[in-house]
Amino acid sequence: MCQIEDITERVAAADRLLHLAQHDSLTGLLNRGAFMVRAHEAVESLDGQGDDATEGVVILFMDLDGFKDVNDVYGHHMGDTVLRLVAQRLAHIVRAGDTLARLGGDEFTILMRGNPSPQELQQFLDRLLQIFDTPFALPDTDGVQVTLGVSIGVAAHPPLPAQVDELLTRADHAMYEAKRGGKGSVHYAVPASA
Repeated sequence: MCQIEDITERVAAADRLLHLAQHDSLTGLLNRGAFMVRAHEAVESLDGQGDDATEGVVILFMDLDGFKDVNDVYGHHMGDTVLRLVAQRLAHIVRAGDTLARLGGDEFTILMRGNPSPQELQQFLDRLLQIFDTPFALPDTDGVQVTLGVSIGVAAHPPLPAQVDELLTRADHAMYEAKRGGKGSVHYAVPASA
């Protein structure tokens, strides 16, 4: 006797659980864990020869400038709304094949695969900064808009070592250096002096 069972609902439930495990519940972007998996995959895919100009990874670590004021003045509900709006704008400019994630709070990161030229990277950073030129309209507030900036730390292999934890840490430290430079600043992590 042959028994047929429809497992459609179980497969859909498993897919939903996987999505929840890999994505930030607020913005729908990848979460820290999923970002780390993608970053390790990107680094492991490098052949290590160093002679291929298309090989490399760049991590951009971003922290919103002025976000605490949104929470303080308008409440955490509006702060959550602003985080979703930021995520939408970021998602519109990320290159195909790159990874955008929310690490938590008002911190976002982008993993760029390949080795963009300095000009390509600068053009992307300019577009990234430009999305914050337009204020964020808060829904149901009679036209209230908030202006945010973003501080960006950049860590790239090459020239930095192809180690995910180090790249992320260096990008994070570079972001704090950018914060010291004021809203809309970018700072590049550079190799330590020999």
